[in-house]
Order: sequence, then C-alpha cells, then structure tokens
Amino acid sequence: MPKRLERQSGVRRWGTPLLMFAGIVIGLVAVSRATYPQDGQKSQTASPAPPGEAEVRSLLKVLNNAYNKADVKGLAASFTEDAVLINQDGGEVRGRDAIGQHYAAAFGTGPTCKISGEVEAIRFLTPDVASVVGPFQLEDEEGAALSSGRYSLIAVRKGDRWLLAELRDGTTLTPETVEKGGPLRELEWLVGDWVDEGEDGKVANTVRWDEDQKFLVRKYTVQIDGEPARSGTQWIGWDPQAKQIRSWVFDSEGGFGQGQWTRSGDAWIVKAGGVTGDGLTTSATQVIEPVNKDAVKFQSTDRIVGAELLPDIDEVLMVRKPPATDAERPAPPSERKRPAEAPAPESERR
Repeated sequence: MPKRLERQSGVRRWGTPLLMFAGIVIGLVAVSRATYPQDGQKSQTASPAPPGEAEVRSLLKVLNNAYNKADVKGLAASFTEDAVLINQDGGEVRGRDAIGQHYAAAFGTGPTCKISGEVEAIRFLTPDVASVVGPFQLEDEEGAALSSGRYSLIAVRKGDRWLLAELRDGTTLTPETVEKGGPLRELEWLVGDWVDEGEDGKVANTVRWDEDQKFLVRKYTVQIDGEPARSGTQWIGWDPQAKQIRSWVFDSEGGFGQGQWTRSGDAWIVKAGGVTGDGLTTSATQVIEPVNKDAVKFQSTDRIVGAELLPDIDEVLMVRKPPATDAERPAPPSERKRPAEAPAPESERR
C-alpha cells in the first residue's frame, strides 16, 4: 500500500517515492547543491572520508596498474574466490581462476590497450561492503582514445584486505553508440506506462523516446483524493561533457530541477534537489532499481525541504500498467459510430 500524504509545518509532504519519481516537491530530480551551490551559498566543507575508503581507492589503483601491465596474476589476486565479472551485454565470468583465464586470453589476442578511470562515488552499504561507480577510458599503445564508458563494482573486506566481489562494465561509448542513444539505452527498460494506485490516490507515468531517440521523455499525472491534480514532464539525456546521465524536470506548480544519475549494479542512484513552486529548495538521494521487466522499487534518503530534514522512505514498489483490454481500447476510426445528424430546419427542407 502506498504511504499516505502527510502535512507538516503547512507544507505538503508526499509520502511515496513514486511521487518523488514523478518529480514534485523533494523528488524533483536535480543536482545537489553541493555540486551547484544556489543563492551564493558556499559549498560545505567536505566531511572526513569514511573508514575503508582509502583502502578501496588503493585497490582500484592496483587493479588499473595490473591491467596496464597485462599482469594476469595481479589482476586475479584483486578478486574474491567467487567474484563475478559482467560485461556490457550481460555475459558473466565467475570465479577468480576463470577471471584470470579471461584476462590471459584477452591479453594474448593482440596489442595491449591501456585503461584509466576515476572514482566518482563510493557508497558503503555496510562497513565491509562498498559500491563504487565512475567513468573509464581505453587508449591504444600510442595514447589515442579507443572508447569510454562507465563501470560499477562491489568491493568487500576479507580479513585485513579489500577485494573485488563484482565488476561490471557499463555501456562503452564509440561514435556509433553515441549516435544510437549511447548509455541512455541502459534506461530503456523505463519505456512504457507505469502506475501506482492506492486507496487515497493514483500516479500514472508514461515514458517514451523522443523523435530522434536522444532523450527519454516522461510525462506524469498525480491525483490524490481531495487534492488538485498535478502533472509534469521530465527529460532524461546523456551529458557528453560530464559523461553522465542527467535529467531535467518541470511540474505544473512551477517546480523544477535537474539530476545526476549514477549506476551501481542494477540500481540507479539519483542525487536530487531543486526548487518547489513556492520557492523552497529541496534535495534527496534516490535509489531506483528494476525488480523485473514489470516492476521497479524506490528508496529515498537525505530528504530535505527548505531547512527541514524529513525521515527516509523505505522501499516502495511500482508496477508496469497492464495493456488495455479490447473493451477498454478505443475502436479505430473506421469502426466508430457516427452521431445521428440532427434534422435540418424546415426552412432548409423546402
């Protein structure tokens, strides 16, 4: 059941992450003010790195160096015994030994390319499990760029060492893939009609590609019992300069925002913030994860409206709207009955 709408301090608070996905109030998908300070505010002083972050970053440097030296043993030693390597097509290599054999075969087929990458975000799921995402680039032996893309990985603490439990390659960017929509294809599963309906209201989302398939366009409507209907539009696209998926949203009450999307395994982390129609700044961190082709779950943390910190929202499930039945589907124009014509005035029949 969707969580009910609450009212606090005279400001409406939507209680379901689906409504936040619809892009209203604190769910305006936007870049956090830590990235783009607003109203002349200075960015806050960075907090100390959490325990384990330095070790995780060191592990990634070891991994990059081993790859660039074609050091198969060094690469394999960076993985757990039951680790999994996942390529952009979903193919898997399981186990430390198999991963070592995979890299040995790759290095033996031709000239070795070099890899460079950045750590964009480290999120500790537990003190001993970290999720890491960022961009990478492949170069040939002469330093010419071959392709670029994004990665995500899971690192775990084993005794006094950090090792890779999962490494996933995101979509690799080449001129051809950029022309065909590039990494935005990773969100193609959003295309369709989605609904969240409960006792106190209904939210409907429709997601479609734009005409040139360079953006995903989402239109939504929100109807809560006793409240005026709301609607809005969100554009989701690839930022080629930042090499990241971003979004822009506008709602019917004058709210707007932007967003930065980062993949972590199968989930997407959206750093959210924006401005409501009545001028309050908002921010939140959302986690959007497909459960299967017909369901997606949402979480929201670090929710702030104005100066007020709101409670986190636990997982909520949204489902794909089932196709219309024959009885619900409009008849084609050729089969529609025309309304009976009114008889002509007597003066015109003479």
